[in-house]
Amino acid sequence: MRMLEYVTQYSDFWQTPKKWLEKILQAYKEKKTDYLPVPQLSVASWIIAGYCTQIMFHLCTDKAVKMFPKFYLASVLDDKN
Repeated sequence: MRMLEYVTQYSDFWQTPKKWLEKILQAYKEKKTDYLPVPQLSVASWIIAGYCTQIMFHLCTDKAVKMFPKFYLASVLDDKN
C-alpha cells in the first residue's frame, strides 16, 4: 500500500497521474467488498524478472538506468518518470 501511495503521489507531482492505479489503491483502502483479489503475483514476478534482466544488461553495457527516487512502472525503455 505504501509503495502504491508513493507511486501515485510521485505521478501526481510530475503531472502524469495514473488514474487506474489510484482506483486500485482507493478500492483497497475502502475495502468495498469482502474479497479483493491480490494482483497476479506469478505474472508480476515474470514481468519484474524481465525488467531486472533488461536493467542488468543496461548496467553491463554502460547505459543509463534510473536511480531512486525514480522507478520503473510500465517498462524499462519508455517510462517517463
